[in-house]
Amino acid sequence: MFTSSMKRRDFLKRSALTGAAIGLGGSLPFVTLSRASAAGDEAELKIQIDWLVSNSQVGDVVAVQKKFYEEQGLKVTIIPGGPNSQTAPSVLSGQALLGEFSGLGQAMVASGNGLPVQVFACGYQTSPFGFISMPKSPIRKPQDMIGKKIAIQPTGRFVMDLIFMKNKIDPASVTVINAGSDVTPLLAGQVDCVTMFITNANALATLGPDYVTMTQHDAGVPSYANAYFSSKETIQKHHSIITRFLNATAKGWAWTHDNPEEAAGILAKAYPNLDAAQEKATMNKIMQVAFNADTKADGWGTISTERVAEMIELYKAGKRFDKIVPKVEDVVTFDFLKATAAARPKFG
Repeated sequence: MFTSSMKRRDFLKRSALTGAAIGLGGSLPFVTLSRASAAGDEAELKIQIDWLVSNSQVGDVVAVQKKFYEEQGLKVTIIPGGPNSQTAPSVLSGQALLGEFSGLGQAMVASGNGLPVQVFACGYQTSPFGFISMPKSPIRKPQDMIGKKIAIQPTGRFVMDLIFMKNKIDPASVTVINAGSDVTPLLAGQVDCVTMFITNANALATLGPDYVTMTQHDAGVPSYANAYFSSKETIQKHHSIITRFLNATAKGWAWTHDNPEEAAGILAKAYPNLDAAQEKATMNKIMQVAFNADTKADGWGTISTERVAEMIELYKAGKRFDKIVPKVEDVVTFDFLKATAAARPKFG
């Protein structure tokens, strides 16, 4: 892949800059590999996430605590990250074996920038990114955004632009304010809507039970989230390791589906900064984005060729690709979904 150490350093420097430019931040776990036996039958995987561990990793945490990874000959440690972590450069440099993009769109943009990465499973069937409003000024459908004041994170602005484009809404008809995930402006009546993950237990707990949610899926913008990926080179070399990892992760999510409150308790016990009661209250939303009719038919983690193709066309229309327009096979490999078909739970 690299003809000299200088070219390798140049590539990593460009990859890091590209990662920052295309927004490869977010909750992005990666996995590092080290041989644990002379035969190479066991592997130690360190899962590095970009931020603090949250309920987005509940199935993975369960797989660790229930020793499902150990059953597959893997020793997995989940390591929290910081505000400036970048996953794609770590995976492409060989420092990490696997990564997890918070959204499949990030993998498409990375591929469109020429980075040799492929997604092999998606833990969430739809993105949990949502528009949160209150009953006095609700946003239940895209047209309800017209005339409203919406606070949105800069990283989510492109999703909003896609919603405008898909639903033929004039951006000038909506007042947009850059903000974080703080719900205070919404409670104070300063804005009509804030954006955040609908699985953000801590923030949503302050709103009470009557808030209104519109996800990007509700708005007609297709998505996948928690997209497990690796470099194309690693995918070719470590098929067995990735297959075992996916088998164990799927088992963790199956157990979580069957025991959601216990899974939330396991998560909060492993990470005491999380509130067990709030996490339990949010598990129904986790299950809604992790399992649907597609997973009932094809198993947890499944990916639809048609939906990825639709996403690529939408991103193309939104001028999201700087260099090339990737094909479905550039972004996703279906080999591991086929290899783990029997192990991935079919709930929906």
